[in-house]
Amino acid sequence: MSSHSWPSCYEHWPNLSKAIDAVAVRPIRWSDRENIREWRNQQIDVLRQQDQISTEQQDQYFSQILEPLMGVTHPSQFLFGIELDARLIGYGGLTNIDWAAKRAELSFLADTKILKTPAYKEIMIIFIKIISEFAKNQFGLHQIFTETYTQRVGHIEILESAGFRHETFLADRAIINGESVNSQIHNLKLV
Repeated sequence: MSSHSWPSCYEHWPNLSKAIDAVAVRPIRWSDRENIREWRNQQIDVLRQQDQISTEQQDQYFSQILEPLMGVTHPSQFLFGIELDARLIGYGGLTNIDWAAKRAELSFLADTKILKTPAYKEIMIIFIKIISEFAKNQFGLHQIFTETYTQRVGHIEILESAGFRHETFLADRAIINGESVNSQIHNLKLV
């Protein structure tokens, strides 16, 4: 796989790019894969990821899972790069899409450097706004949900500031560093 053969858009959904101020959201690219791998490995404690991801595993995931989904009418997920001033600073999208029930899970992750900046919350709220517009206006979804480990207080604050409502707690969802971790489910109704 090379950047020359990677699709520039989701074939059946060509209008999935949008910018608000300096924040742009566009379909994921082959060139994003190494940054995403590094961010996921650096933040493994807040993800439902068990092991470090190797370069080979990431390449395989992009070429065998993500690339084919870009040509499907109703993919199980849409992933996007998040850019600030044309520089990739995160990624996210809609996963576990249930087209019949018209719902999907929202997921996003940012570069660890951007997490420490005052602009992080505002950038992610813009990202959620754009993804919510795609979900409602282009995909016809009725709701978006998230599951977040409770220790991710800043992440939960972003969700709630973007209009998500706390739905429930789930006890003992993971063991991280030998400790049991709870999670919260948040929901955003789009209709």
